[in-house]
Amino acid sequence: MKLTNLVASTLLVLLASCSKQETTLLKFDRSLAIVVNPAEGDGVPVSGATAATFLAAKTWVLFEQFNNYSSGTPSVVFKYNRSSNSTVANLQSRLNFTQSGTSSQTGTYTVKNAAGTTVVDQGTWSLTTTSGLHVVSMISTSIANLKHTFDLQVVDSYNLTVYDEVSNSYSVFYSSTNVPGNNSTSTTAAMLTAGGWKYKNYYENYLTVPCTLAYRENRISPVTALPASSSKFGFYYRFAADGTYTQITYTTTSVYTYGVWTLTDNNTKLHLQNTTVPSTPEVIYNIALLTDQTPRRFEFSDASNGNLYSEMINNSGIY
Repeated sequence: MKLTNLVASTLLVLLASCSKQETTLLKFDRSLAIVVNPAEGDGVPVSGATAATFLAAKTWVLFEQFNNYSSGTPSVVFKYNRSSNSTVANLQSRLNFTQSGTSSQTGTYTVKNAAGTTVVDQGTWSLTTTSGLHVVSMISTSIANLKHTFDLQVVDSYNLTVYDEVSNSYSVFYSSTNVPGNNSTSTTAAMLTAGGWKYKNYYENYLTVPCTLAYRENRISPVTALPASSSKFGFYYRFAADGTYTQITYTTTSVYTYGVWTLTDNNTKLHLQNTTVPSTPEVIYNIALLTDQTPRRFEFSDASNGNLYSEMINNSGIY
């Protein structure tokens, strides 16, 4: 989204020192562009009252944040439930907006710590609309001279996507009731076979601080950022209940590879054996996250190299 006439912005999650862990603070110094969209596309026009009500309807939880996002080698500052998060963002921030009345475009906001028990910033907010552009202004009443300003587009009810052009950082928030993995009830096999999958993120050096975001779907960045194994991102995957799987090419939707899949180790490991080329060695993945809730998400690491970590999301459009 193109920013217009907004003060420059930075999204920061702060700690007072690396040796002593302090309460995090979600801080917008400069202007932000926020797109609310599970597919991370453009928003659809809604009224200012609708946008304000949407914003206030959820508690927003930080899920992942990347620095140097549009450069060749973006790094991961924070990822939900990752044990090796950077010391500058190793806690979640929770953001709430409260309206002053029904359909009101003003109210108060709070930023809380990971547990949601301690307020680390609070103040007032207002939403104004000019030529269809919703601009949210937040003025802190607890921290002197702190003001937040960002654009807002609305598409769906669970995802906030933030790109800061000034600091070149990119953050994703989920509503607290839709954080991936929190509410899954189906079996592992049922979740795996519920629909098609496509790559969303791929990380290298996942266990290090910071780790590298080697691939992200639709990221506008130099193609040189893709790893040598980037050909895998040209495929959709589908797992069938009969124990077979297929790879389907993005461009032609034709089947590229057939194989069989199995689960072992109490459904924590996924084994893939290519039967199109039977001599291909078996691939084993450690399942880190598999959810049947919206949005469906499948995360796993390579069993032979835990630094290679993948995220897949639902792709229901492929047969």
